[in-house]
Amino acid sequence: MHNLGCHCRHITKLTLASCSNLTSISLLPFVDMPIEYLDLSGCKWLNASDTAYDISCLHSLTHLNLVCCDTINHDFIRSMVTATCLSKLQEFSITGGATLIDDNAIIPFIKTHPHVRGLFLLECAITDATLEAIATHMSFSLHHLDLSFCRHLTANGVRHLISHCHHLRLLGLKSCGLTQHDFPEIPIRAYPPTSVTADHYPHLNTLNYIELNYIREEYENHPQRRDEDVAESYGYIQQYLDSVVIQ
Repeated sequence: MHNLGCHCRHITKLTLASCSNLTSISLLPFVDMPIEYLDLSGCKWLNASDTAYDISCLHSLTHLNLVCCDTINHDFIRSMVTATCLSKLQEFSITGGATLIDDNAIIPFIKTHPHVRGLFLLECAITDATLEAIATHMSFSLHHLDLSFCRHLTANGVRHLISHCHHLRLLGLKSCGLTQHDFPEIPIRAYPPTSVTADHYPHLNTLNYIELNYIREEYENHPQRRDEDVAESYGYIQQYLDSVVIQ
């Protein structure tokens, strides 16, 4: 890695996916290089003190993939939330490991990276509070959002997010526990024929631009629902937080 960093000074794309024989300082030789795309998916050697710091020094970075990196935690994300850190970032992907990445980790990141166009928060312990942050800070930038395997979200929280993210074109909701029944404003004919099964209300995997627009239009046509949706969503958030404290 040292030789690569010394002799290939103009690298813009670096893919180290599932490279197991590296260490937490493996990115050090690249910190002053114009790297725009970095894929560290499946790497288990990342840490907050070394790797996250080196990533934050990649000032040209536009795409960062941290999927299936089991060692990433709250401190790792916190090291990338300053106003000037990764200011050119356009696409960010991360797997939360069900409990390691929650609202407290993700919301500050969202606030300091409002220009992200593609956000993939997979298997994170986020709630509607994160959706509210996305709706507030990324409303005009976000085009693609994937929340698959995030199981603490509500239909009303998702609906609120969709109504405020005006340019959102694709929303991933696989294994979030949400079904077609949760979004009655989307007519059955809008779904692909293969998605309609015998139970009539299969779980959602993805909402495309047409389906998202049905939700937006219904939300705009019934403004009285907005306060009710927000109140219900935050009631769920408090219930979830209380259950965590009790445990």
